[in-house]
Amino acid sequence: VVIALIQCAAGQYLVKPTNTTCAPCPAGYISSFADNVCTPCGLGQYSPKPGSTFCSSCPAGTKASTAGLSSCDNCPSGTFSASSGLSLCTNCSAGTITSSAGLTSCNSCPPGTFSSSGSSLCSNCPAGTIASSSGLSICTNCPPGRSSSSGLSSCSSCPAGTYSSSPGSLCRNCPLGTYCVETGL
Repeated sequence: VVIALIQCAAGQYLVKPTNTTCAPCPAGYISSFADNVCTPCGLGQYSPKPGSTFCSSCPAGTKASTAGLSSCDNCPSGTFSASSGLSLCTNCSAGTITSSAGLTSCNSCPPGTFSSSGSSLCSNCPAGTIASSSGLSICTNCPPGRSSSSGLSSCSSCPAGTYSSSPGSLCRNCPLGTYCVETGL
């Protein structure tokens, strides 16, 4: 009995148990000429079609975190990937965001807002606090005698007839029986 060794074309594998038929490697897997076996695409790579002979790098804004994928996953909002061939997305740093999936960089939060690491939204600074520039991770308290509404980038003096006595507090009406004639008290 003579057994002929079958050599499959590139992109195909030898079907077991008969070893007499070749079939295309599934999407996410590849083979080169005479391998007769399929190999999964590695991390950060994909192969979209059956019968492929090479894997492609995932484009920037996407990832392939497991082997053998037929497509790459978009980086979720709050994360990004700046280059191709990555298996993980990077969290946006505090003060920056991505508000949609599949992005290659993060955007700074505008003045009056802040964010923590990995955020998809900028939050307004609470009343009595400010973010004076873009890209901040925390809001700072307005000093005594000054305050702000939510989401502002600068503090204002408390108007006549009101005061704020501690950092980050809101302007309040002067107590009954007192008189606040100046601003910024």
